[in-house]
Amino acid sequence: KGSKESITTTSTDDDRKDDFTPDSSFKKLRMLDVFAGCGGLSEGFHQAGVADSCWAVEIDEPAAQAFRLNYSQTTVFTDDCNILLSLVMEGAKTNSRGQSLPQKGDVELLCGGPPCQGFSGMNRFNSREYSQFKNSLVISYLSFCEYYRPQFFLLESVRNFVSFKKSMVLKLTLRCLVKMGYQCTFGVLQAGQYGVPQTRRRAIILAAAPGEKLPHFPNPTHAFSPRVCQLTVVVNDIKYEGSIRMDSAPYRTITVRDSMSDLPHIKNGSAVRSMNYNGEPHCHYQRLMRGNQHQPVLYDHICKEMNPLVAARMRYIPIGPGSDWRDLPNKCIRLSDGTTVPKLQYSHHDKKNGRAKNKSLRGVCSCATGQPCDSSCRQYGTLIPWCLPHTGRE
Repeated sequence: KGSKESITTTSTDDDRKDDFTPDSSFKKLRMLDVFAGCGGLSEGFHQAGVADSCWAVEIDEPAAQAFRLNYSQTTVFTDDCNILLSLVMEGAKTNSRGQSLPQKGDVELLCGGPPCQGFSGMNRFNSREYSQFKNSLVISYLSFCEYYRPQFFLLESVRNFVSFKKSMVLKLTLRCLVKMGYQCTFGVLQAGQYGVPQTRRRAIILAAAPGEKLPHFPNPTHAFSPRVCQLTVVVNDIKYEGSIRMDSAPYRTITVRDSMSDLPHIKNGSAVRSMNYNGEPHCHYQRLMRGNQHQPVLYDHICKEMNPLVAARMRYIPIGPGSDWRDLPNKCIRLSDGTTVPKLQYSHHDKKNGRAKNKSLRGVCSCATGQPCDSSCRQYGTLIPWCLPHTGRE
């Protein structure tokens, strides 16, 4: 089972014609959801009809309570996952709260999304001790797989999981699973290709025990920009390309307008927990979100109280596809509280781009010229936040 053939990254349309579709006679798999949050991964398996969440591990109490409300029949543990596994390995049948622990042979499907702060490209501090510790929870998750030996295994993480430290974590994960005897495949799925109104890429590793059929990744249902979806990963000098079609899909892209155009207008700081919609839904997505209620109620349509500077930034970003902080004007303005914000000073030129024509590519810190960052370069209270051109290069 440790051969190169055990790791699958491609499939053909002929392979897909007998993909599994559960029927009424199918016995759902008993699932353990680790790092469960409020139940996002579990919900996907429930909607697919392949598993029941029998156990969940979530150390954050508010998230665990949300999981309990979503899945009242699930045993939800708020223990540290390492302590919980240690108890089971020592032969314990219950934890300190009297909850029954899943024993070896009970878990048929293991799913989880180990905390990804250390892998995320949004984390500018991923070399710090906290992030390194969080990354170690991938090993904890693999330990659950090694002990329980489920029929199927799923790991979800951010896109950078597959390239972090020259794919070292990805290679370690695959090597561990193959060593256990599992068949493996990995890929990056784009949520926008499955009817979500945003671009959100997630690395997924699937594994199946010997004798089981390794599942395929689902083909896209919605058209989406292939530029931001294509996956190419180099592992041990071998280039792997994603097997998911990206050139076509039966349904059009779901846009932000589709998701929000029927929401009532609210003011800055509005905290009304429930309200009625003002009119009829404008598209299929909005009908789907409203559910089957005769008079659907909109819950938690609230707006955080934004300070005058943040509110001004929101106001100055133009309405249109692709608009972001790069479209903010660099000028002095007077805020609603009477204060004035200064212009952002581009005092350094980006060494990589030279004297770039696009002002958003000009440097705001000495690091743009190849020198170390200088804390004295930092600017505060500008319409364009200093930190964004400081780290953004696109």
